[in-house]
Amino acid sequence: MILSQPIVTAASVEELLSYHDEIFIRVAYQTLLHRPADPSGTRYYLARLQTGVSKKEIISQIATSVEAQSKRVNVAGLDLIIKNHEKFKTSWLKQIYHRLITKKNRMDNAKKQISTFEDKNYQTGLHPSFDTTATSMTLAESDNITPIKIEEKMKKNDSNYTLTSTLDKKDILFDTDWYLEQNPDVAESGIDPYTHYINYGKKEGRHPRFDKHWYLNQYTDVVDNGIDAHEHYIHYGKFEGRHPAFDGDWYLDQYPDVAASGSNPLDHYLRYGKAEGRHPAYSVYTVDRNNYSKWVLNFDTINDKNRESMKIKSNLFKNKPLISVVMPVYNPNLVWLAEAIESIQNQIYPNWELCIADDLSPNPAIRQLLEQYAKKDSRVKVVFRTENGHISNATNSALEISSGEWIALLDHDDMLPQHALFWVVEAINTNPNIRMIYSDEDKMDEKGNRSSPYFKCDWNPDLFYSHNMFSHLGVYHSALVREVGGFRVGMEGSQDYDLALRCSEKIQLKQIHHVPRVLYHWRIHAESTASSADAKPYAMIAGERAINEHFQRRGVNAKAELIVYGYRVRYALPKILPLVTLIIPTRNGLKLLQQCVESIIEKTTYTNYEILIIDNGSDDTLTLRYLKKIVSNPSIRVVRDDGPFNYSALNNSAVKIAKGEIVGLINNDIEVISPEWLSEMVSHALRPEVGAVGAKLLYPNNTIQHAGILLGVTGIAAHAHRNIPRDQHGYFGRASLLQSFSAVTAACLLVRKSLYESIGGLNAIDLKVAFNDVDFCIRLRDAGYRNIFTPYAELYHHESATRGSEESPENIVRFAKEVDYMKKNKSLSPDPAYSPNLTIDNDDFSLANPPRVVSIN
Repeated sequence: MILSQPIVTAASVEELLSYHDEIFIRVAYQTLLHRPADPSGTRYYLARLQTGVSKKEIISQIATSVEAQSKRVNVAGLDLIIKNHEKFKTSWLKQIYHRLITKKNRMDNAKKQISTFEDKNYQTGLHPSFDTTATSMTLAESDNITPIKIEEKMKKNDSNYTLTSTLDKKDILFDTDWYLEQNPDVAESGIDPYTHYINYGKKEGRHPRFDKHWYLNQYTDVVDNGIDAHEHYIHYGKFEGRHPAFDGDWYLDQYPDVAASGSNPLDHYLRYGKAEGRHPAYSVYTVDRNNYSKWVLNFDTINDKNRESMKIKSNLFKNKPLISVVMPVYNPNLVWLAEAIESIQNQIYPNWELCIADDLSPNPAIRQLLEQYAKKDSRVKVVFRTENGHISNATNSALEISSGEWIALLDHDDMLPQHALFWVVEAINTNPNIRMIYSDEDKMDEKGNRSSPYFKCDWNPDLFYSHNMFSHLGVYHSALVREVGGFRVGMEGSQDYDLALRCSEKIQLKQIHHVPRVLYHWRIHAESTASSADAKPYAMIAGERAINEHFQRRGVNAKAELIVYGYRVRYALPKILPLVTLIIPTRNGLKLLQQCVESIIEKTTYTNYEILIIDNGSDDTLTLRYLKKIVSNPSIRVVRDDGPFNYSALNNSAVKIAKGEIVGLINNDIEVISPEWLSEMVSHALRPEVGAVGAKLLYPNNTIQHAGILLGVTGIAAHAHRNIPRDQHGYFGRASLLQSFSAVTAACLLVRKSLYESIGGLNAIDLKVAFNDVDFCIRLRDAGYRNIFTPYAELYHHESATRGSEESPENIVRFAKEVDYMKKNKSLSPDPAYSPNLTIDNDDFSLANPPRVVSIN
């Protein structure tokens, strides 16, 4: 559960420094600003701490803000911290002033003026929110550069003031040596570096320069550690997501709202952008974190030593099964076909055969090529069909000549990396009972460039029904494929999907294994669904049919229908609708409560529900009057509980008196959007294999607040796809597709009452307020149930408006204990609903650096 923050202040800087992480930020806000920390500020300062910024620097930054100085805070030890902070900035501004003067040959003027500059303690006269970085970075108007004028502009908080426009913009904004050092390809090309940057590099996000002073001012821990700024960035900073300089043009391009406002980009960044999580320039943090080419180079490229090590381990495998790679062929590009075949011949694991069935390709060169490979390598087996039967028949022909214990599927224009079968066999040896194996995949263009990696979660049946997460690479025990009769004619386009569905019916879920590595390169070209599903529209239609026939065979009363980003599965409700008890804990907050209750009553199409309001000590007259009035509605009950706020206990008590077969935990700041929200959630809550059901929650600005919970991300847990627009699909559609997560938020959660009680409800002893929903869902998951996120139940969550702050030091101690309790919960990591190749440092599904799998090295 998410709630407001308890208040505690520190009596001294020493005490403030004793707190850690989020608690440190909260106490700093209360001590220096006399108010709770806002979410954006908390995220911003936590991010600074995580990148190595010292707590002293954070204290100085908050304490010297306009808001803090207006409060006139008196905290023991604060003056010394601020003095040291200002001393650094003073020294830094002198340096940048001297550097700019030198560039225009104004050394004489600089020498005359510098004594005045040094003698004045000008920082104490500055407008308190002014950041000296603005002076160094903004270039526009004045050519009369003196420290006096700089000081005057600073006192007026005129961050649009610029040190110079007469300096050559190229000299200031572009560093030739730096650019060539960072971009050896440019040096090799012989192109003028500045010309390259203007025409190409800027669009590609290359940095034009390194600004030592910007870097030191932003990252004072580098100063504290005595490391050269340039060396730090090259060896550490760029990998930690630090920025080498501010790029105003990039900032305006990236944030059109800033451009539309007419704001100076640097001024906006320093005043607002930092706290809002905006980025000052293209960097490792903003783009390189998702630079897949670099990721491949660092973490998915093997060398001779790796290759030799894998060969040795291949010989040591206890089980060395023959892998039959099955490939149907019909008139492919000859080069791509050759590359596909050679990708198998180059496999490090040696015990394989390649079974090819040509489906009467009209190009005679295809037959010649296949015969040549078969003649040179006995492991390449080819059958030439005498009539064209399309892909299902052709694949079955290839299956007929296979003799391996395992079957791997490869299209005639795709490729496997040379270590693919090694990792497949490693999985077989590690997990001897598995019968189906799938891997991560990426796409490869016509020039061999890799892109769009799909880093998948572990087996997720509901996501599998939403799109085909199994292919590619798909590997099956050969006996299983033969048991289901191979590929079905009539399912062309989704024949792989159909095969996976039918095979999954014959085995247990735990026998389907995920290898979290890219073991398949899917070729992008005009006729491939790798480029777009529009290339083969019949494939999506066939997929819909395959899912529905799968449900019919299993006796599941559900129907799949094709949607924009996959399939939507609707589970039928029983004719007699079960009663649902919607539990709403509240205290005062009339406006929110009324909005919540009335939106449920006015918009919900599901008819059989009751509302159970738990009034936890309301003392507002209007709220009490409203609560007294609404009980006239026979579907609404109000129960008074004046005990201390304990979210877990309140809900546990309410469940005991709930009349419904299903209970819904609902925050009082929830507002219904989609009328079918309750019908949709109930349809899943009734499924015997399902535990908790969570909804898609939106902020009032129509960005996502909750679309499932990721464990271990940014600490204990994080909401998936938070802050992306409502109409965006997210990572491979996961913000728009039905699927299971390890946890969903209790802000809007449905579960069968019997199941809630059988696992002991929410933990009211160790998790009275925070993380109780995560713990509850983990216990459901560990008991064998799936926790479902449905994007088809949409509601607003007016988060952080729910409950007033409780000003007791006990609450902050309680929160720390809850954090500690969750950290000791070994079920947090790894999260089977999240790939180890995706970062846990952010909640944006960006690449992990490094990935949390055994290194390829």
